[in-house]
Amino acid sequence: MPTTWRNNRSAQALRESAARAHRRANSLPRMPFAIALAVAAVLLAAAIESDPNPDARITEVAELPSPSDVYDFGFTPEPAEPEILEYGFSEITVDGRKWILVGAVVRNPHEQSLESASFAVTAAEGGVTTQLSSFYGGGVPAGSTVMVGHVVDGEMTEVPFEGLRIEPMGTAYLWPDADEFDQQEAEYWSSPPRLPEMELAGVEALTSPDGLRFTLRVVKAEDHVVEGWTVLFRDGDGNLVGGLPGVADPFAINDLGRVVRLPEGESLQHVDVLEAWIPEGADRDRIEIGPSGAALG
Repeated sequence: MPTTWRNNRSAQALRESAARAHRRANSLPRMPFAIALAVAAVLLAAAIESDPNPDARITEVAELPSPSDVYDFGFTPEPAEPEILEYGFSEITVDGRKWILVGAVVRNPHEQSLESASFAVTAAEGGVTTQLSSFYGGGVPAGSTVMVGHVVDGEMTEVPFEGLRIEPMGTAYLWPDADEFDQQEAEYWSSPPRLPEMELAGVEALTSPDGLRFTLRVVKAEDHVVEGWTVLFRDGDGNLVGGLPGVADPFAINDLGRVVRLPEGESLQHVDVLEAWIPEGADRDRIEIGPSGAALG
């Protein structure tokens, strides 16, 4: 039975930034960058879901503008990037459809929290690099390590896993100094999000369908929320072989249920991993569960 768990940290993706931006906008008079991301996410979702041709969604990778080129923040954002420590891919078939599982371990090497980190999955072949998919990772507290998981339609590429990469999209920026704002906004920016305290409380077998249920004991960090759970898979040698969002249906295009609103104090959280989702070669004793980011509720 799986025993390995790390206190680390996913069409999910940018659509979820829209939901997150809406949540932030309700509590803060001005959240310009999150709102800008929300608009971009809505437009991207509409474009993708209205296109019946999957090949049309594969585009050459283009450098994104810096955050300050996109929107007037009301302050000067400092662009920064997370460090991708390791990543891996695998392929599964669920109900006759192929999916590429994407997993990565990401660290914030900066002394300030990172906001709005997004990632691209790319494929390189014949000297041409194309972007297969992109997804919203979330916030990464200063010095913290988190986990990100994502799924890509397996029909979108025949490039071997050796030609696939995951890389930052250039959307992240450092949590600003609260002194730059008036009193109302300074109250919001004075407390960067933190990851909760967590430990694995148990693992049990599921039937109909077969799978595993991971129970986590979590202590909430003030009024913060978790940007969802991530499931990572490793082989017998410990190599990362993909991951996915720890939600009820990680393959649902419009799944906005990734954000976890933790109750006050200590609670038990459950993450189910169905047998059909576990890639060939993955060691069930090395499955890892953790938060994919942190945010303010």
